[in-house]
Amino acid sequence: MGEHTRAVQGDAVLITRAREGDDEACGELRERHGRAALRLAGLLTRGREEAEAVTAGAFAAVFEILRQGGGPSDAFRPFLLTTLRRAVAGHRDTERETFDPDIPFVDPALAGLEGRTVVRAYLSLPERWRAVLWHTAVEGTSPGRVPQLFGIGADGVTALAHRAREGLRQAYLQLHLAEALPPECRPVLDRIRVYLRGDLTDREAVRVRSHLRGCARCRTAVADLKDVGGRLPDVAALVLGTAASAYLLPRGIGLPFRWVGTVLSAWWWRSSPGRRKRVATAGAVAVVLTAGLLVWPTGEPRTLVRQGETPVAEEPDPRRPARSPSRRAQTDQVNETERMIRTLSSRPGPPAPPRPVESRALPVLKAGVQPVGALVPGRTGIVVLTVRNEGAVRSGEVVADVSLPRGVAWHDGSSGALDEGWSCRPVESVLRCGRPPLPPGGGASAHLPVAVAPDAGPGASPSVVLPGSAVRGRASAGVGASGLPARFAVDGRVRVTMVGNILLSCPGHEPECGPARQRRGVRLDNDRWEMGPLDLDGADGTVASSPALLEASGRVRWAGLYWSGMTEPDSGKADPRKYTARLRGPSGSYRTVEASWTERVSLPEHQAYQAFAEVTEQVRRAGRDGGRWWVADVPALTGPGTYAGWSLVVVSDDPEAEPGRTVVLDGARALGTGGTTRLRVPLGGLPSGAPARIGLLAWEGDAARAGDTVLLDGRPLSSPNAFTGTLAEGERTLSFGMDLVSYRAQPTEKSVLEVVSTADALMVGVVTVMTPSRR
Repeated sequence: MGEHTRAVQGDAVLITRAREGDDEACGELRERHGRAALRLAGLLTRGREEAEAVTAGAFAAVFEILRQGGGPSDAFRPFLLTTLRRAVAGHRDTERETFDPDIPFVDPALAGLEGRTVVRAYLSLPERWRAVLWHTAVEGTSPGRVPQLFGIGADGVTALAHRAREGLRQAYLQLHLAEALPPECRPVLDRIRVYLRGDLTDREAVRVRSHLRGCARCRTAVADLKDVGGRLPDVAALVLGTAASAYLLPRGIGLPFRWVGTVLSAWWWRSSPGRRKRVATAGAVAVVLTAGLLVWPTGEPRTLVRQGETPVAEEPDPRRPARSPSRRAQTDQVNETERMIRTLSSRPGPPAPPRPVESRALPVLKAGVQPVGALVPGRTGIVVLTVRNEGAVRSGEVVADVSLPRGVAWHDGSSGALDEGWSCRPVESVLRCGRPPLPPGGGASAHLPVAVAPDAGPGASPSVVLPGSAVRGRASAGVGASGLPARFAVDGRVRVTMVGNILLSCPGHEPECGPARQRRGVRLDNDRWEMGPLDLDGADGTVASSPALLEASGRVRWAGLYWSGMTEPDSGKADPRKYTARLRGPSGSYRTVEASWTERVSLPEHQAYQAFAEVTEQVRRAGRDGGRWWVADVPALTGPGTYAGWSLVVVSDDPEAEPGRTVVLDGARALGTGGTTRLRVPLGGLPSGAPARIGLLAWEGDAARAGDTVLLDGRPLSSPNAFTGTLAEGERTLSFGMDLVSYRAQPTEKSVLEVVSTADALMVGVVTVMTPSRR
């Protein structure tokens, strides 16, 4: 019926075809984005020939990355422009950095831009949202002019852009609220969006305005939120660098500014590295210039837009000569610059292959693999496989081949059972996993239990490929000696509950013991007491016993019992069979539980251990309502400076919880002794972009000794005295030598949890993370 009625495929479909080596798809991508790339290249290079060469090289580099399984899935143009800018930087600069287009490339003059909250919020969004924001917000193109880039109609692009804007606002506020804020700022930021809409009551609005007058942090948040509703100048500068203002200015307006931007860009890339460093402090000027020029008023007619859209200038027409309504008489130099820019902007890109023939819509599959926590030699762990269908049609049966590094083997029959719908089996040198088809926009994850050999080499990482396609992925982390491995992981509407109690305490007959348990007096450390058994069950057959109330929300998915104490020094390997505990549920009698894993560490004067046993079936049999659980008689020394205790960690269904991923990491890691003051716990294999709940179980922390802190990506989550003998939030009773603490945070896929202790000797035993999925 003609070319204009032919179904148009979005960039996502063309990218998938390009990964498979489809030259027609590559040609279509060149045709769509070649003019934009040539425009940026013209601002960064000396002349037309060099600009064309750089543009052709950038396309070749992007297509090579796609064929290797990397690169974008939707946001082709920002990726292309970043690749081009890197190529120019490498061509000009002898200090060329490692080429990795997945990492934002920031001009030295704009150093620190990637750390701005608006930019971090933008980078946390799904790629399809970033793509639509780039075209409609940053480049200012009307949704009615870019539907072919997304394979949907103009109304669909408008709706997608609206969702992306809203997601950016939410991500920005969540990042702000995740920071350590003064108490007076949090209620203001909670209501800031309502304030900007003008929906607050007069009294509330006055209160907010009064706070803003005296708070620079919140004023910055308000300004950034206004930017979120505009042209996103920080995001433009992140991708385009110092050429952002010249690239984004419409034709026929601000020609002197475009000339200045071009000259400054050319001067920057031609300058020596030492010269650049001397002017790096002028980077703030580039940001201000970019922000100002993006909102510079024009006298040109504007395209009619729907209510709520950001008005944008028309795309440049290469056949129409540019004119400046405010300055008709230009100097010869400016006229020459105008001619040069018009030539660069109107010249076609590299010749494109013939247009692709009509084809049906295809599923767009993406696959990734990542260790959950760490893969530690001599321990079991979990590798998560994720497959998503980002296309517009249902996929076929999903088959994924996972390659595990040398020394890492599939641990079939482990407690980390496969997720519903998946099945896996070894096939030659890979683990082949399959599941039923995925609907459009659907995704599924499989948590693969693995065993890491004691002699497994460090550094090697898992990878995945979808057979018969170019879809592949490799984990960013592999086998390593640090961190904590995963004991259990699951996706769904679940919650994790940690309860427990101590088994040693100060002697109850001493007058100062009671006040000390209420955190009064000076004897708040177990070093100041002759620690003895705490026996609360009243039974004749136990020496030390204590209870904890478990409130389960639904069907129990997994339950683990941890217990710990101090033992005499022993250089031999711990025999788990020697470490037993007695467990009693809400009904029935005590039953002996034998540890399946035990690890020992050295603390001052004694050795400490942590033992583990899975007790899922016992907790399930007790019923969904939980109840009071008792633990008694674990191996433990008594006397000054000793401790003993236990914790029950339960993952259960919770229909009111957000869908997400819950993981339990464990291990015995001593801090504050032998020169070790910092524990790094990578939180790989988790969704990002949503507030998470992080829980910790720690042993032998002292309430009277500060210097222990919990951090996420270098930002404190706790006070300078994180471990103070606390078993529940707000609890006043002092629990000598045991802590169950939790924090709200917003991790990313590459976040690292850190525990630092410079004065207090302690042991970290368990880390739990509940992260909602947000796409």
